[in-house]
Amino acid sequence: MAVPTIRDVAREADVSVATVSRAINGIETLNPELAQRVLETVDRLGYVPNNVGRSLRRQHTNTWAVIVNGLNAFVSSLVSSIEQAAHQQGTSVYLGITGQDETLERRYVQAAISQRVSGLIVASTTTPDIYTEVDLPIVFADFSYPGTGRGSVTLDNELAGRLAAEHLAEGGYRRVALLGEGLGGRPVDERAAGFRAALASSGLGMLPEHDRRLDLSLASAKAAVLDLLAGPQPPDAIYCVNGPSTQGAYFALASSGASGVGLVGTDNEDWTGMSTPTVTVVSQPVTEIGETAARLLAGRVSGSASEPQQVVLEPSLIVRESTRRP
Repeated sequence: MAVPTIRDVAREADVSVATVSRAINGIETLNPELAQRVLETVDRLGYVPNNVGRSLRRQHTNTWAVIVNGLNAFVSSLVSSIEQAAHQQGTSVYLGITGQDETLERRYVQAAISQRVSGLIVASTTTPDIYTEVDLPIVFADFSYPGTGRGSVTLDNELAGRLAAEHLAEGGYRRVALLGEGLGGRPVDERAAGFRAALASSGLGMLPEHDRRLDLSLASAKAAVLDLLAGPQPPDAIYCVNGPSTQGAYFALASSGASGVGLVGTDNEDWTGMSTPTVTVVSQPVTEIGETAARLLAGRVSGSASEPQQVVLEPSLIVRESTRRP
């Protein structure tokens, strides 16, 4: 989808480019009805007013915007770590939750520009092209979009998948299932790819029906695991590529009464270490991701970092009872 320009807005609203600019800038001498028509067109097209961003950069507030698709335990911890790092340097943070809605995401970007934020941290997006022309410092956290020329902090997601596969292979599991990518985005795609590759390298394969692709929510994961357990060749171990699917798989195993089925999840959430059995997880350094994203953005805002940086952090495997065989 092409990114709408100010000329597109002018053509759709049947006004001049100068009138669009005046409406966006809130020039009071503009006819109110005309201004309203222009702003409705801006909203409908999802236009991000880059020229406004350029003019406001010189007067920005000491505020950052953090944009996420939704909230779960990982994202909540990520946002908290960003906020704490920002507050330590006297910067305020506001949060926009898009629900994977492209129109809403564009509105949050517009709001960030109009409210004179000094920078953006984007913790996930379905539409990275939005950010190619926005004239603000931007850092992606947990995602990387090299084509946008922005800084990023990501996990080595392929390594995360490999750690899970190698651990299960070494533990003697042979019928391994994967709750993999669906609507989750690139990080989970990479974990699933790393898992499949490492499983193949260890001499193990997956039955086609064991390679599940779903929306990675708790409910979808629970339903998928119950379906796997009821099949003719139930798995003896399961790997989940994100936190909600880990929780859903755990609930399914517990409610089914299945025993001896190994479980490797993602994210070291509090419940994983307090459940019975405790859950083996591939842990993301969520606090470090947030703090690093904040540091990179602060450098771009202040001008001390002249070029965007791409930082890749390593996951770690925490072995617990869910993969310890009797």
